[in-house]
Amino acid sequence: MRLPKDLNSEQVAQAIIPGASQRIAVTNSNAQSNGFTAGTKLVKLFATVDVWIVFGTDPVAVANDGSSFFLPGGICAHFGVPSTATKLGVIRDSSNGTLHLLEAKQ
Repeated sequence: MRLPKDLNSEQVAQAIIPGASQRIAVTNSNAQSNGFTAGTKLVKLFATVDVWIVFGTDPVAVANDGSSFFLPGGICAHFGVPSTATKLGVIRDSSNGTLHLLEAKQ
């Protein structure tokens, strides 16, 4: 498969091929995504509030403990999925909200 290129510069376009999507309620206790679809290499995340996330097979996100990482609310971020990870864990920083997750194979 060939990636799309910008018509003016021949640079590879910053695009993904979208896959399954999930909406995860974010509260003061860890929540896990559904298992990623086979072949998922990248996830696009958008949180409505500040959250802490972690990837794994049974991931437990913990706020501000060094094992999870901070994702500010209101921004869209793309993350490569570790080869051993099958899910994402998420917990709020201070208020409840929603994490939107989009899987991509590339």
